[in-house]
Amino acid sequence: MTTTLHHAIKIAASRRHVFKALADAGKMAAWHVGGIEGEIAVGSTLYLNPKPGLRFGWKTDAMVANERLRQICVEGPGSSVDKILTIALSDAGKNPHCCAFRCRQGQYSRQAH
Repeated sequence: MTTTLHHAIKIAASRRHVFKALADAGKMAAWHVGGIEGEIAVGSTLYLNPKPGLRFGWKTDAMVANERLRQICVEGPGSSVDKILTIALSDAGKNPHCCAFRCRQGQYSRQAH
């Protein structure tokens, strides 16, 4: 059975700023708990080390600047591996300084790729 989690929030920042905070490892290091290694680019893997002994590897397989980011977990504890994280950004109404952040997490199917 596959479980898909959906999250959506509005953020008081432009899509460009939010995307940069999510897609630039240096910017992410400023707000993410623990250490970060690697880069966020198609074909590259970002490693998150939230605490000693806990490590997650997320490989980016799709990215459209200021719009969306898709990553697959390639390293992590338990059932983390093969999880997909899809982030989609859009304008939130008429305010150019606010964006909608939608996040979907589900299981990766190796047969589909």
